[in-house]
Amino acid sequence: MTQLGRFYERVVEMGWLMAIAATPIYFNIYSSRVFEPDKATILRSVAVFTAAAFLLAQLERRGGQSAAGDDQQGGLHRPLMVSALALAGVQILATITSIAPPISWWGSYMRLQGAYTFLAYFTLFLIMLASLRRREQVDRLITVALLVSAPISLYGIVQFLHKDPLPWGGDVAARVTSSLGNAIFLAAYLIMVVPLTLTRWVESLRRWQRTPPPTAAAWEASVPSLLGRVGLVLLMNLFPAFLLILNGRSPNVWWGALPALASFVVLCLPFTRQSKPLPPLVGVLSYGLLSALQVLAIFLTQSRGPWIGLAAGLVCFVALLALRGRRRQLLKGAVGVAIPLALLLVIVNLPIPQLDSFRQLPYVGRLGTLTELESGTGKVRSLIWQGSLELLRERPAPGLQPDALAALRPLVGYGPDVMALASNKVYQPGLAQLEARNASPDRNHLNLLDHLIMTGALGLAAYLAIVVLGLRLAWVYLWKADQWHSQLVLIGIISGLAAHLVESQVGIVIVATWTYFWMYLAIIARTPAWTAEPALAGVAQAVALQPAPATVIASGRRRKGRRTPTGTEPEPAALASTSNDIFSPWYWPASYVGLSIFGVILLLAARPIEDASLLYALSYAWAVVGILVGGITMSGTTASLRRALPAWSGGWVPVLAPVLLLLVLTPITLKNLSVVTADVYYKRGTGAEAMGRMDLAVLNYQKALLLEPDQDWYYIFFGRTLLTLAEQRPPQAANPASAASVPLAADQILTLDARAVSAMPREELLGATHALFDRARQLNPLNPDHYANLGRLYRFWGETADRKYLDDSVRLLDEAITVSPRSTLLRNDLARTYMSRGEFDQALKVLEESRQLDPTFASTYALLGYAYQELQMWDQALASHDRALEIDPSSLMESGAEQRIVKYIEAGKGEELAQILRRAAEKHPTSTVVHSTYGFVLSRLGKTQEALDQYRINVELAPKDWVGHRNMAISYQQLGMLPEALASAQLALQYAPDNQKKPMQDFVASIQAAARPHN
Repeated sequence: MTQLGRFYERVVEMGWLMAIAATPIYFNIYSSRVFEPDKATILRSVAVFTAAAFLLAQLERRGGQSAAGDDQQGGLHRPLMVSALALAGVQILATITSIAPPISWWGSYMRLQGAYTFLAYFTLFLIMLASLRRREQVDRLITVALLVSAPISLYGIVQFLHKDPLPWGGDVAARVTSSLGNAIFLAAYLIMVVPLTLTRWVESLRRWQRTPPPTAAAWEASVPSLLGRVGLVLLMNLFPAFLLILNGRSPNVWWGALPALASFVVLCLPFTRQSKPLPPLVGVLSYGLLSALQVLAIFLTQSRGPWIGLAAGLVCFVALLALRGRRRQLLKGAVGVAIPLALLLVIVNLPIPQLDSFRQLPYVGRLGTLTELESGTGKVRSLIWQGSLELLRERPAPGLQPDALAALRPLVGYGPDVMALASNKVYQPGLAQLEARNASPDRNHLNLLDHLIMTGALGLAAYLAIVVLGLRLAWVYLWKADQWHSQLVLIGIISGLAAHLVESQVGIVIVATWTYFWMYLAIIARTPAWTAEPALAGVAQAVALQPAPATVIASGRRRKGRRTPTGTEPEPAALASTSNDIFSPWYWPASYVGLSIFGVILLLAARPIEDASLLYALSYAWAVVGILVGGITMSGTTASLRRALPAWSGGWVPVLAPVLLLLVLTPITLKNLSVVTADVYYKRGTGAEAMGRMDLAVLNYQKALLLEPDQDWYYIFFGRTLLTLAEQRPPQAANPASAASVPLAADQILTLDARAVSAMPREELLGATHALFDRARQLNPLNPDHYANLGRLYRFWGETADRKYLDDSVRLLDEAITVSPRSTLLRNDLARTYMSRGEFDQALKVLEESRQLDPTFASTYALLGYAYQELQMWDQALASHDRALEIDPSSLMESGAEQRIVKYIEAGKGEELAQILRRAAEKHPTSTVVHSTYGFVLSRLGKTQEALDQYRINVELAPKDWVGHRNMAISYQQLGMLPEALASAQLALQYAPDNQKKPMQDFVASIQAAARPHN
């Protein structure tokens, strides 16, 4: 080994340390997806960079020694390795045979968990198998995992206290989410770390029990080291706190998240060295506090699956501890606690009415609803499982074309990360009552079934083989290990895997848990290597203590130290004291951390920077510098080692290899970064659209699609923006259909000036919208939304320009229903088109099919009422609208609602309609829509005072509802109460949107003129 090769090896280790830290803690508030895809992208990039460093290390290695030359496993891990290779092969095969190969490779928009991301996990697993050779490496990995869990747990507690500085859209206090973005995800990650924390606590406790009490002088001598460690912990946690708190003061600060993350990992390194161990009591208190924070955060998530997973992990931890230590009393105590708790869990889930009060208790009451399959998340899982089993049994063809590989689907699955597309044909309508109606389940909340659906029986078999062989290997090594520390590490890892395996059968495997799963397996597989030497401070310390000939060290061989007797070996690396060696040269990490802080301050002070691509690339590059600094920090620890090792192997390798790898890896890295950068522009586009800045929205959608031209999601929203603009434009006087004969291509739209696009006349906007929607359909023909969007576009086009487009609308909506035959939304859209064509009998037929699929969808009854109105079947219309209001009081508030109310009144059904609305107002007393509509009906019936009463209730419920104030002003005016009318009109003007300011100004002026005394 050379000095350069040693540096590359340390960079490799920094790569997997970055992965273990980034996947749980990193998220990106600038992107639309924020969490999982951004974590996956960082993992991909880290895996590529680490693989490059590993290759350079192998090229630099001298003497022909393989990376696993010190492996003493005797081949026990080979079945596990074969199973892992088999799963990787199945992933690739399932991608090739996938119903949507591009999505299976890159991953879906919302998850990004395709074969590419799987290969990132697998690459890090292989690298660790080849590079993990020393106990200090395992200790360092565990230390980073524990230290990174601290700010994550603390952030969850901050959310519970309603102190979160970030303005999340949902409630993150009732069920905390921290940096994982989902309560279940947060708990699923933490339950894999808690057992590792307990291993450190148990080891510290044992040392505390077996070590004589330290003298006052010993305590005094440890104070500087203790203060140094406390200072480092505070500094490390300052980075995420700094970003969270100061984010609102600058739109640029979060670009420093990646350099801050690298700084965090670099600051973890001093904790992995020891020179003057602190008194064991410090470790007992530190690890006890950390485990308490982790368990509290898990409790605050209110996630039952992870709770049960944690319980399984803790039972496993105590049982293995008792068995390996031959402590019968501990085992009996664990069994004595576990069995009653399990029985209690069963009892509280029995249908006993007396236990209903327990189920209403905050937090713990959720444990009494595990068996509820008729409501809540239990019913969601049940319906998803029903659909998946039907998919496996029936194997319907996804999309419009037959599935040529239908017979092979049970064997190879439908492809990684494409379950949402495969399950359209078996969608359970009951899910629409519990989740968004346009959502399609993309995971089963049952990991084994996910493997079966996406990679078939082959993938499931390979995964089960990995799990079984990994646990078996860990069990064998646990009984072979003769060091207390090694036994504890294996117990912690087995327990973490047990917790994950239990939780994942009711949850979703995420980037963080999947990363930890593979790294735990790598540690297990390499157990004989990292347990073969005592816990010294690495090769450098071994050389410093026992100098060896340069030839021996250069060849990569290490001198074996004596084994430390069980129970007397030094404390593991974790919260151990700082060694001066770790900062040799000390200025590298200090300089990096200092410059990172300075860079974040500059971002805080800078004006908004628009070029997201440049900022993200610089952020990633600076994080890479942090990885290199960590490599320098770990590799150059002692002068004796530097004298013993040659600088490099000589020849062209040290010069050309990094350059060649940089040329090869740059396009891959830029592709990884573009995935997130495009999403940043997409989020900017949606934000600009919400503010009415349509030209800015168009510009950002163009930027997003220029970076990711194959992402159909962005075409959808770009097209909807143009359709919104088209709906706001008046039709041209010339033939409106002429624009359709010369449509713009999607590629052309992306390169046009954004202001020119947003200023297009209606017909050109409709043509551009068609081009974007059609490109989305071409990219992903299995998504029914693309057909539906085109169908809605043609309906609008037909209603406003040329009625022939209504035929195209019917055709495309029929195709959408073919792709997703159980969607009530799509059937209702088709019924709308039939109504636009005047075919009300056909519309009623489609709506009846929709009602049978889901009898609880208010929109269906509202449309039924409209169709019956047109057929002058007034009683049926009233009954349908009565039912719609009963389900959803806002269901009648569609465009044209006032005209439909007038139709009732003109048909002499106004009083009956008023009675229906009165009952709805009594049932939904806080619904502003019902009170406003009821008031409108009463006013049309000449009951102005009663209408005014309803309008008053409306504005009491919604004080800034400009329509409510306008209606009150009109009622006051009709009653001759002009001062009150003027006051209400002025409030309406104050709250009116910009496009309604002018009409309201005229209305206020008319009241003022009427109130002015006449001579």
